[in-house]
Amino acid sequence: MSALTDKVNELSLLIVMSSSDDAESQRMILELFRELATLISSDPSHKRLAVAVDYVVAQNTKIDGATWNKLAQEFTTAAVAYVENASTVGFPNEAAVSVAGTETIGNAEHNGINDIRPNIEPSFLSEFIETHGSMLDDFEASILDFQFNPGGDGEELHAGVKRYLHNLKGDAGSIGLNGIERVCHIIEDKLVSERAGNMVPRLLLFREWATSWLKSLAAQQPISESSASFIARFHSGAPASIQKSAASPSAVDPKAELDRHAKNLPEPVGAEEYTLSGDREILTEFASEAEEHLNNVENLILESDGSFTKDNVDTIFRGVHSVKGGSAYFNLDEMTKTSHVLENLLHETRDGKRTFDQGLSDLVLSYTDLQKTLLGRARQALSADGKIKRCAESKQFLSALESYIRGENAALPTPTAKVEGNNPPAKSTIESETGDKNGDKLNVKNFVKIDTGRLDHLIDSIGEMVIYSSMLIRHCREHLEANEEVLNVSHRVEKFARDLQDIGMSMRLVPIKGLFQKMSRLVWDTAKKIGKEITFEMSGEDTELDRNLIDKLADPLMHMVRNALDHGVEPPDEREKKGKARTGRVVLSAAHSGGSIIIKIEDDGRGLDPEKLVAKATEKGVIEPGTKLTEQEIFQLIFAPGFSTAAVVTDISGRGVGMDVVRRNVEGLRGNIHIQSTVNRGSVFTIELPLTLAIIDGIEVRVGQEHFIIPSLSIVEFIRPKADMLSKTLDCGETFHFRGKYLPIFRLCDLYETEAQFQNPLDANFVIVQNNQELVAIMVDEILGEYSTVIKSLGPTFEGNRGVSGCAIMPSGDVALILDVRTLVQLARSVPLSRRAVAISQASQEGAGDAA
Repeated sequence: MSALTDKVNELSLLIVMSSSDDAESQRMILELFRELATLISSDPSHKRLAVAVDYVVAQNTKIDGATWNKLAQEFTTAAVAYVENASTVGFPNEAAVSVAGTETIGNAEHNGINDIRPNIEPSFLSEFIETHGSMLDDFEASILDFQFNPGGDGEELHAGVKRYLHNLKGDAGSIGLNGIERVCHIIEDKLVSERAGNMVPRLLLFREWATSWLKSLAAQQPISESSASFIARFHSGAPASIQKSAASPSAVDPKAELDRHAKNLPEPVGAEEYTLSGDREILTEFASEAEEHLNNVENLILESDGSFTKDNVDTIFRGVHSVKGGSAYFNLDEMTKTSHVLENLLHETRDGKRTFDQGLSDLVLSYTDLQKTLLGRARQALSADGKIKRCAESKQFLSALESYIRGENAALPTPTAKVEGNNPPAKSTIESETGDKNGDKLNVKNFVKIDTGRLDHLIDSIGEMVIYSSMLIRHCREHLEANEEVLNVSHRVEKFARDLQDIGMSMRLVPIKGLFQKMSRLVWDTAKKIGKEITFEMSGEDTELDRNLIDKLADPLMHMVRNALDHGVEPPDEREKKGKARTGRVVLSAAHSGGSIIIKIEDDGRGLDPEKLVAKATEKGVIEPGTKLTEQEIFQLIFAPGFSTAAVVTDISGRGVGMDVVRRNVEGLRGNIHIQSTVNRGSVFTIELPLTLAIIDGIEVRVGQEHFIIPSLSIVEFIRPKADMLSKTLDCGETFHFRGKYLPIFRLCDLYETEAQFQNPLDANFVIVQNNQELVAIMVDEILGEYSTVIKSLGPTFEGNRGVSGCAIMPSGDVALILDVRTLVQLARSVPLSRRAVAISQASQEGAGDAA
């Protein structure tokens, strides 16, 4: 086989090095394909390979060059594995790559099994994508957590990976995603002879592949890589001995698998006690979804006239299967075993080997009662130590199933109305979420699925209601101030409206956990790419943030984590020379602080050197030579456009655009970035953000007849100036002496061309605001107080206006502009000084007159 191996390797190398728009290289590839076809044409044992070669060559005239190159790459990946182990691969012509019955490149069959069954029920597919989209994230997080913590429990990881793959395989197979089912089966076989902890890179490859499938399915687009191609790629990194032990994809028969599991099923009665596993919050969500499945099954049985269509049986089967898969993931042993045996009966019914008679109908109803009891016991275990004692009803139900299978009368268990027989909780009573003591209530959350579009519409409506209620209350207080009853009711309405607004906004808050998990994978990939040893830690993953804010935070956070790895943490040898551990440390944390959220990215790397930063900034023209800067101002230089201290430009960093983008994105979210750093000890980057973008907490100020709102996060202090605090420069600029610094004074009346009540600063009020560690003084007539309001868009006519981020409708019905401090300061620096000079001159004369 050496000639065949050489030819396949030659073809593989040429395809990798070629480009789809290079006609000469494409001609050479086709020629190699024909040579390969000639080489194997006389050998019947290579019939599969010959058919695959002919298929790829034929596609060259039917599809575009880029697509054909991708097809050729899939073929060579499979061919390389083929010459090593001909029984464990599938070629592109053998793999289905169709969505909802629409075929694209590739034959619809892989030895009789489609990658995707045509005409999958959309509702089941949507549920599968929603469920496993988040569970794949958790799957990846558990693998990376083990990798970043060498002392982690390898056995727990191995068991968790096996549980999830078995769950995913069953769910995929039940709705017709045969490709995912086949891949899970192959990896499960691997896990028999190899530990999950030794398969981290390949398990992460699987997660990427499965996630790409979900994205393609959700978008109704062709699958990017077939199961056969992925299996070949998965095997390419495994020892040959393990490859030979793996089952062939073509040998996977769903019915045979079901029978195999039935034979290998442990005895129904095991240890009298078992322990729940998995994340508590996910388990709670599963319990809510399982109850929904059980109620659907129960209603279908109760509403029937005794006859069941194939669709009815399929619906019942899927409900039982979903309960089985989820319960296995969380080690709900009794639920898994009872569901598994009933599922086998229903599978035979779907195949026409058994009728759905009254006895089976009674068993299904008894099953729903039992599962609800077991779910109640699981909830109780969540509030205690996670341990569950087996109940008699499970044993009775399994006995009833066995009797039914033998054709005997089944003695069904008597439904229980309450949870009994489990371990008592640690306390004599269980505290409810409100803190009240009530033995009938458990501290367990329940969930209802709501379309996000409806939720956003509800919150917008609540915001409108708050605005109109404020207007109504103001009118009541102005025109009916003598009516005590009206005033009391208006107070209650105002409080209720604000409480309702808080509840509505809390509904949009989601844990930042998902975003942090993505950063965990980013650290893993980047560290491998740049050859650094990293320990990655996370804390505060349960901190909640507006989901819209989380989406917009992903990009800046990615840049900052990459910078910490590339610029912050030194290579292992350099760390060792400095007396540090070879493994660097990066920490990502989140926490609430008042009305904002604080996200920190810490590293124990080389830190920021102020002298080098100033030298580089001077060299690039970011600052003038000899400019005096504070330490914080020096650190902020790294956010300047085009600024970078990297000696070499890589595909990770070094072009001087990343951190500039970070600052603009964070400030676009009404946030700030602060830096702490010590040379050779590391850096801490702190991002401060509001909890939501829909509502702003600010201070209402007045200038003349106009009202403005300044975001609270930007405000440092309010102050009434004294004469010795004010001065002006030769170019007619005004400055304010504040805590040892001379701050520029910006008049809102100049910026927005409105008439102020006071021109003399001694009569006005100053709001000290912070912009990128720079302090400036904004001069206003009056500070009216705190104001929390729904942000309204200014619309396309005014969206280009700088210094304004939106507007708010006040209780009076007037509109107040919400100021954007960052662009406001930029605008103020560019305003002509003519009007300001006149105002200052007049104010100075008035001040002199007062002094005389």
